[in-house]
Parts: sequence; structure tokens; C-alpha cells
Amino acid sequence: MDRKHIFGARVAVCHDCGKKFLFYHEGTPQKRCPICTDKKQARPSIVQKRELLNFYDGIEIVSLPTKWVHVPPEGERDDSFFKIVVKGSQYGADWNGRIDIFASEPFENGDVVSIREMEVQHQIKMKKRERQTMKYGVVEVEDELPITSTENDVENIVRSRRYLRFERSEELPTAHLVYAIAYTKTTIKGFGRQFWASVNTDTCIGSWKISGGVRSGRAHTTGVIAIVSNEHPLIITKTGDIEGEDIYE
Repeated sequence: MDRKHIFGARVAVCHDCGKKFLFYHEGTPQKRCPICTDKKQARPSIVQKRELLNFYDGIEIVSLPTKWVHVPPEGERDDSFFKIVVKGSQYGADWNGRIDIFASEPFENGDVVSIREMEVQHQIKMKKRERQTMKYGVVEVEDELPITSTENDVENIVRSRRYLRFERSEELPTAHLVYAIAYTKTTIKGFGRQFWASVNTDTCIGSWKISGGVRSGRAHTTGVIAIVSNEHPLIITKTGDIEGEDIYE
């Protein structure tokens, strides 16, 4: 098999289709390309393309949004892995954003890692329907279905998703990975405690956000994973009844 390193990835030749493909994880080399793997295991979506967007090395973990979840292997040639998934929905019904993190081991605070930001395109099926909402009235909703779905009135589409991949690094730490939360709360007619928070990630080395709150807009929370350093801080500015500035370096 023809293998070499390209920007931290390895090149392999698929045993089924014979095409070359890149893979980024450590451990057992893949025998099949992502497309053939998905078809072989009858997975609900088929990978069309996977691309490395950004690579960061020598990043010391200071805080993570939640605990790792262990995922056992699905097939004989699969490796087990660990993942963290956080969505804006954990902060309220009116939400936005999702962050997926994958790793070969459950890294802890103080570990030094390399981080790859990846984008993957999946082919799935999609069905449209209408739903009544309190805020926007009747809206059109797109339901994602497995590629194996046999429902009628569906169409094949390609959806792009981004995720982070952590691997252990031998480099000395040059930056930190932090998870920070910013809260905003207003009250009816201005009675009670009110405070606002703005998140500034302009100078961060890298950042990924989620947000959520109540549909009335009176309470809102933003969560952000950021790669920071002394020269590239994450800044949360608080005003109102709670004032101050939180700086993550």
C-alpha cells in the first residue's frame, strides 16, 4: 500500500475502489476510503469529501465543555474513540450551533494536543414539511433522513459539517484551549437584576461558538471553545448589574 505523510495526514489506497484517500487519525490504518466504508457498513450517510481546514499544535487543554463519551467500535476493523458533542440547545429552545470533538483517548486538563479542524460532506436524504411555531408562525422544516430511507417525497442532498480532532502532541505548549460561557438576562419592564455579556473572539487563534436561550429573548447564553494565548486572548465583557471583563489567555 502506498502511504506517505501530507500535512499531518496519511495517504492510503482503498482496497475496494482502488482510489487514494487521506486519513488523519492515529492507530490502525484504514483499509477502505470513507465512501466505501459507509457503503459497506450501510451507514445512514455517505461521506463525499473530507477536508482539513486548520491545524493547531502545542495546545494545552485548560477546560473542556463536558466529559468525554466512549464510543465502542462498530465493525471488526474499526477503532474505539471518544467524543464530546455540545449544542446550543442545552441553553434554551431558541438555539444555534453545534461543536463535535473526536479523540483516540479521553484527554484531560493539562494534556497537550494537536487539533485539526475538519469539514466533511455527507450525502443524506431530506424531506420538507411545515410546522407551526409561536414565534414565526408556519415555517418550513427540513428533516434529515438516512440515505437508506425508503420514504416518499424525499431528495438526496449533501450537507457539510465541521468537527475537531484531538491527538496527543509532543510539542511544548504555546497556547491554551479554554471553554468559556457568557450570560445575558433582561427582565420585564426593567425590574430585577439585568446583565449583558458580549464575547470577543477577534484576536483568538481559533474559536467555535454555540448559543441558546428562551424564545422571548430575555435570557441568552453563549458558549465558546477558543485557542488563546497572551497575545491572542478571548475577552468577555459584562455590563449591567454585573460588570467586568473576563480575559482568557
